[in-house]
Amino acid sequence: MTTMWDCVQDQPARVGASLEFASVSARLAPLRELLERIDRPQHVLVLATGSSSNAVSAMKLHVEHVTGLPVTVVEPTLYVQYGTVQDDIGLVIAVSQRGTSSSTLAGSQIAKQSGLPLVALTAVADSPLGRLADAVVDLGIGDEAVLYSTIGVTATMATTALVGIEIARSLGRAVDPGLDADGIRRVVALYPQILDRARELVDDTVLVESARRVSVVGSGPNVWTALEAETKIAETCRIPVQGAELEAFMHGPIFELQRDHTVLLIDAEGSPASARTRQFAEFAARHCDHVVTVSTGASGPAVVGLDVEVPDLLSPLALVLPFQMYSWRVSQHRGIDLTVSEFDDFDDFMRTKVS
Repeated sequence: MTTMWDCVQDQPARVGASLEFASVSARLAPLRELLERIDRPQHVLVLATGSSSNAVSAMKLHVEHVTGLPVTVVEPTLYVQYGTVQDDIGLVIAVSQRGTSSSTLAGSQIAKQSGLPLVALTAVADSPLGRLADAVVDLGIGDEAVLYSTIGVTATMATTALVGIEIARSLGRAVDPGLDADGIRRVVALYPQILDRARELVDDTVLVESARRVSVVGSGPNVWTALEAETKIAETCRIPVQGAELEAFMHGPIFELQRDHTVLLIDAEGSPASARTRQFAEFAARHCDHVVTVSTGASGPAVVGLDVEVPDLLSPLALVLPFQMYSWRVSQHRGIDLTVSEFDDFDDFMRTKVS
């Protein structure tokens, strides 16, 4: 039986294969053809929820940087209920790993009715979302055999960045070295090392067994790494957890911290907030017994270092993996069977998915 841990460990092969030159060219061909047919976009709207939203939002700053266009990521239900988005939207991207999210589909249908060109990012081209879209960009990973997405998250991050690069190409914009497709490949090529280094986090028995209330704090693009960590820990461990932006965390949430709480900080070494993150880690350690920083830099006291050089704008591709591993390890310590849905009547009752 395939487990979530197996999927986490399979990412170097699965995501790596999706980034091979021939695969990227084939997967982006429908988008390339659509961009040749439509007016030059001035603003991109993304419809996504849950882990899909976290993944695409983590790449939002990268896409804005390479395209020079504003990118607005909207919870599809808000778009359906209020429709308050800018008038200059020229392209809509709907993201759903399995293509069955009912809210993303509802938002996509409204976009289509408004005459907006619709691109689907999905692992299932022949899905309700895929059939609705004007162009489908396949995530290139096939089916993910477990309930809780890991491969789908990193594949969505990588594919979102590739979509940004393709849009930049259509606009005649050069992409900075390191932020191009080769740069994405270089980050994913580091996955074996990252998975190995991250064992320092998940093999910390005290940190795993003491998890009762967890705060994950990030900055820059890694705000959404923190939010994805929140999603994955909540889904799999069923404990109170929050993901937050560093400065926002210090304006309110910090005052709930207790001695036995766990604080996990995310540091993209060399990023604008790196020094501030280390400073806050020192402060938090005065008041909590379990404070650890996960960094792209070197390991040190209370620092799990991945020891990789990655651009800040692509760093979520690297930094999300340790939190996937931590989620699995804590869930297993708590004796949670992740093959069984916590609420087997939820999807039917709330109609969050369509057939």
